[in-house]
Amino acid sequence: MIDALCTQTIPDVMLEGIFHDIAGLVKDFCSVSFSHVPRCCNMAAHDFAGFAAKVGGAYVWHGWPPFWLSPTLATDVNLPLC
Repeated sequence: MIDALCTQTIPDVMLEGIFHDIAGLVKDFCSVSFSHVPRCCNMAAHDFAGFAAKVGGAYVWHGWPPFWLSPTLATDVNLPLC
C-alpha cells in the first residue's frame, strides 16, 4: 500500500476508490508522507480495520475511543519501539 501511494500506482482495481479518496485528501495538506508501521507497533489500527471490515458502513467516535479498542490503545502506547 505504501509503495502504491508513493508511486501512485493502483495494484488492485478493488482499491481504486480508496486510492482516489486518499489522493483527494492529500491535496488539502501542505506536506504529506506515507510510511510503513509494523503491525506490532500499531495494533489499534489493525483492530480498527478489522472492526470496520466486519461492521461496514461509516463509523465515527467523538471523545473517548470505543470500549473494545481501549485495551489495545493502552498496549500500543506501552510497547517498545520496533
